[in-house]
Amino acid sequence: MTTQDIAKIISDKYLFPTKDVRDMLDLCFNLIKTTLEEGEDVNIPHFGKFYLRDYKARKHSTFGGELLSKPARKRVKFNPHYSILEIGK
Repeated sequence: MTTQDIAKIISDKYLFPTKDVRDMLDLCFNLIKTTLEEGEDVNIPHFGKFYLRDYKARKHSTFGGELLSKPARKRVKFNPHYSILEIGK
């Protein structure tokens, strides 16, 4: 399912123009992104939580025996609400 599909379903149900719904969805996604960029978590009740996870810099060896280093980085992680987890069971 794409953002356009979601916008179409919402616009059909609530009789809003699809373009307006798509703009609202884009605004929501951008709000989540900017909040994460500011270092804050995003918790959506009954859906889940988006957060940044820090990974330390580390070294690992290759098959040839040489050491490579991976720099420290941050990644976006998502913890689904338990009601979402129940769908897959």
